[in-house]
Amino acid sequence: MNGRKTLGWRGTSIILAIIAITTLFTCGCPNLISISKMEHLSAKLDGTGMTEKIENKAVLIVFWARMSTPCKELLPELCQLQNKYRDKGLVIITVNQDGIESASAVAATLQEFKAELKTIHDSGQISDEFRVEGLPAAYLFNRKHILVEQKEIDTDDIKQLEAAIVKVLATE
Repeated sequence: MNGRKTLGWRGTSIILAIIAITTLFTCGCPNLISISKMEHLSAKLDGTGMTEKIENKAVLIVFWARMSTPCKELLPELCQLQNKYRDKGLVIITVNQDGIESASAVAATLQEFKAELKTIHDSGQISDEFRVEGLPAAYLFNRKHILVEQKEIDTDDIKQLEAAIVKVLATE
């Protein structure tokens, strides 16, 4: 198992909660997400129908804010990735950092960019769990919901992100 642990069936519901979302294991394995840190992400996704949709899927979680130009510029790129790889097993979930009180403004931004992306509203709890330091930030999980890549991204990084997605989808 390459020294990695899987999240199992709990990971599916937790990732959705993340999705979002999560802190790293403290066992010296910096690329693994702690189940306990993912639990309130799971709670956010509970009842959304997303838990079933990510089972055995690669998941890309992207943290963003509507007032950030790099974040907004990334939305159409994410939609293209979602449309291109959805049938191959990729689910993209965005975690908006503007908080639930900005839900209508966030919806307007998504509509402006014609971005049909599953979005979770976060007031900082999920991003704290993931230890997000800058926006936009991407977290790519394989089908076993093991974190394989995390980084701050912008439109210049899309080709690298897409290559990582292709690799994850091809190896599972």
